[in-house]
Amino acid sequence: MVFVSVTTVVVLLALLVMYSSGRLTTQRMKLQNTADAVAYSTALTQARDLNFTAYMNRAMIANQVAVAQIVSMTGWARGFDDTYNGSFSSIATTLANLSTLSALWTVPADIYKSIGSGLKSVFDSVGPILVKVLDVVIDALRFSSLGYHYGMAVTMPQTIAEVMEANDPNASLTPLGILGAAAGVVQHLTFAKSYDPAANTDGDKRFGNVVDASSDLFYKNRTLPLTFWPTPMLIDPIRLFTPGVGPLLMFNFHSGGSINRTASGNSSQNLKSWGSIDATGTFVIFCITISIFGIPIPIPFPLPPLPAGAGAAGAGTYGSDLLMPGSYLGHRNSDNNGVDSAAAVDFGGAYINPYTVIPYFIKAGEGPGTNMDSRAGLRPYLDVKGNATNSTSNAANKNTSNNNQNTKAPAFLIEVQRDSNSLSTANSSTFHIGGGTGGQLTLDDEAVGGKVRAMSKAEAYFYRPTDLFARGDGKTEYGSLYSPYWQAHLLPNNLLEQAGSIIAPNILP
Repeated sequence: MVFVSVTTVVVLLALLVMYSSGRLTTQRMKLQNTADAVAYSTALTQARDLNFTAYMNRAMIANQVAVAQIVSMTGWARGFDDTYNGSFSSIATTLANLSTLSALWTVPADIYKSIGSGLKSVFDSVGPILVKVLDVVIDALRFSSLGYHYGMAVTMPQTIAEVMEANDPNASLTPLGILGAAAGVVQHLTFAKSYDPAANTDGDKRFGNVVDASSDLFYKNRTLPLTFWPTPMLIDPIRLFTPGVGPLLMFNFHSGGSINRTASGNSSQNLKSWGSIDATGTFVIFCITISIFGIPIPIPFPLPPLPAGAGAAGAGTYGSDLLMPGSYLGHRNSDNNGVDSAAAVDFGGAYINPYTVIPYFIKAGEGPGTNMDSRAGLRPYLDVKGNATNSTSNAANKNTSNNNQNTKAPAFLIEVQRDSNSLSTANSSTFHIGGGTGGQLTLDDEAVGGKVRAMSKAEAYFYRPTDLFARGDGKTEYGSLYSPYWQAHLLPNNLLEQAGSIIAPNILP
């Protein structure tokens, strides 16, 4: 009987130990899952914020491109109208009327008069309204980005509380977990920084270059005789065989383009305005044909460049030099890795083209006319803090340095806890086996401070999937707030963090 009794007690104790150990292990795993869920969800919230900012930046860029395009089209329409309805238009008409084939010029010119007048009227009326609306949209996007980002100070703690409640209502953050979460929120808010292109704090003129690279050739360089500029063309071969004077060949040559004006040292005007100017001159080969013994002798020669017309438009904060050459944000190619060779000169070189230089400087001196929106220009925006600190290049280069790659956001360290007496063990209030605390068969859980703890860490990271969204140039894209490729993943806790978890209960309240 004694042996049976002893054996029974031993078996019961073993069962109690096994039950308690199993329950503690299960609850510990559940608590670890809770910590992982909280850390991952917080990092995912961080990634969503960074991606939202990237979408807002892209939307701001698209709307800035639209503003630049409208200013360009308005200047182009005014120049088109001035060419066929302006004070210089009579020069070409007078020359064309010397030809027996004058209709080749006057008929399309009369058509263009009506078209030019209509285009100018439309853009003069609608253009400023559209620019003002787009600038309001740009401001709304900018403040949405700021509000969403700094709202993370509330959203992240709320996410932590909600996820913890959903996974384990009895869990709470440890003092170390509170410090880790608070530090993560602060680090996240400072991971992104506001850059002001106008103040030259935007390294490499990053935002402005992206806007310019996203613009088409109509904005950058409209110096083409036909493609962007319908022109009458008079060819009169009769002039070679008929005594008299008149044009042998006539057509208009057009130059134009738009810029984002720079003003070094003047943040109130630097990159705060869009300027557009188009100028047109008439190219004429004149011919004097004389008759000698009844034989026509043609004497063709080019006339000096003749002004035909010009138009301009402007939006933003600018001075009287808006349309003068020299100070502008250089045009970028579509890959944004260098100068656009098709638009290497501002205003399409209208000021160096001999056929457009006169009307260009006349119009540049007159100015762009009524400001389409004094609030136009590049706005401050958010980007990762490590991307740039000043106007000096801080571009990442994996071949020389790991600096400024920004592929990882600040990590979130989370530690959660739960009272050990709330767990269903043999000694819990649910079962109360062994006589309770102090009883002969009490099986203490030996939890430090009567708490069971679990730690986890997660971070947002930047990765552009090469199988889904590969870059056309095959290069690796580093982290920024221009592309929405921020994701979240869990991280292992390092030895220092594990040591902190052991020490913290003894030094933190």
